[in-house]
Amino acid sequence: MHSRFGRSKSSKRKNPPWCVRTIYCDESGATGNDLLDPNQEYFVYASVALEPNEAKDLTSLIQLKYNLQGKELKGRNLLGHPSGRQAVDHLIEAVSNRAHLVIHHKKFALAAKFFEYMFEPVLASGSSAFYAVGFHKFISNLLYVWALAQDKTADEILGDFARAMRSLGPPTLPIFLGTGPSLVHIQNPLHQIGTFCLIHNRKITKEISELHETEHGKWILDLTTTSLFSILGH
Repeated sequence: MHSRFGRSKSSKRKNPPWCVRTIYCDESGATGNDLLDPNQEYFVYASVALEPNEAKDLTSLIQLKYNLQGKELKGRNLLGHPSGRQAVDHLIEAVSNRAHLVIHHKKFALAAKFFEYMFEPVLASGSSAFYAVGFHKFISNLLYVWALAQDKTADEILGDFARAMRSLGPPTLPIFLGTGPSLVHIQNPLHQIGTFCLIHNRKITKEISELHETEHGKWILDLTTTSLFSILGH
């Protein structure tokens, strides 16, 4: 890809401002479509723009300087002893101006995806106006903050949504707290969200059901692609 990353003095002499770069990526905390795993609340996608020869030279230098064994610099091994931690500091300092990390709190990410797949299909014809006033942020933050406060309604809405998106099948689409008229409570914005989804259930159902026919469908809640856009943009 073409991108502008910070460069060492040696690479600066060799490369023009714009050139093809090698970018290494790795992830931590991956749980795929399950964004409510209580044991893995965060997803981190890390990248570094480093040419293979430079990476090899840097690895050899650190191994020699800190007397490290093995072919790879494994974080879980390095953090277990003082020289390993010094090696980590050395590595971070050497590549920090060419590294980029994306960190997601999975529950908030799920709340953001809720708007994308529950509200967006209904508002599609005029969605730009809603995005312009930050309505997507309002809905996402509302769900997240109430879920963070351990509100049962918010947890049920996010849980129903997550199950529906993982299954991608009409029989398990969200029911959002029941189907009776008592669902509507003017003073409760979460119930208003549920009511909105019930009223527009047919349009939302059609949109979600069609996802399973696409290659991306089974990974619809996965955060890797979202992270990659941020990394490549950087």
